[in-house]
Amino acid sequence: MTIKRVYVVHRNAALQHHEFAPRWKQHSELAQTFPDLVHQYPRLAYCCTLEQDPGIPGASRRYDGVGMLWLRSDDLVAVQPADPRVRPVMQEDELRVFQDKMLNAMMTVDEDVRKDGRGARFGLISFLTSRPGLDAEAFAGACARHADAILAAPELAAAIRRLVIGRVMGTPTFASDGVLELWFDSAQDAVRACNTAAYRAVVLDAQADFALPEPLTLLTEIGHAWSAADDPHPKPFP
Repeated sequence: MTIKRVYVVHRNAALQHHEFAPRWKQHSELAQTFPDLVHQYPRLAYCCTLEQDPGIPGASRRYDGVGMLWLRSDDLVAVQPADPRVRPVMQEDELRVFQDKMLNAMMTVDEDVRKDGRGARFGLISFLTSRPGLDAEAFAGACARHADAILAAPELAAAIRRLVIGRVMGTPTFASDGVLELWFDSAQDAVRACNTAAYRAVVLDAQADFALPEPLTLLTEIGHAWSAADDPHPKPFP
């Protein structure tokens, strides 16, 4: 089991698109000054939504980015930093980077890496909501079969370097039951793969069987990734 926090953000209105990733990185550097946070979250990735509409069916630019923070171990899920400075300092900085606090659009995710290619920096990230009538176990099973079907489609599997399905745990502050990540070497690879009949049938149409229509889907690029020297998890990003 690998647990991570995933949060969705709008950038602060004072920041231009090209300023967002560097300023977000500064937020990471601030976090690294707190040993409690480095111990709890030894790896992170900040995924910035592409500035231009990529032309991928179903994708939007409604949010400016997706943050991912991997926990060192699952027993740290409910742990709060011992240092009383952490929350006020970090949340004050969050409001300089984002429109709102991270905690207001966050979920805890149990990730299942179905294809473990390394180095791909362009992630098509979809936030799926279960259809009414499906319990959590049935939805998780449907997501797993969905991932297998994507990788069984040669046209898609050839382009997708890394595929991750995430099961949302507990009660998120962002409405989602699952996260699908498709990682590509380039935005062009993503656009080509997602403008095929295979993508329409195997991804979009198939999701309608177990998830609500029109999930939030963002094409993102890694703006910043960091790992602690003692990170116990494999590192998917350079």
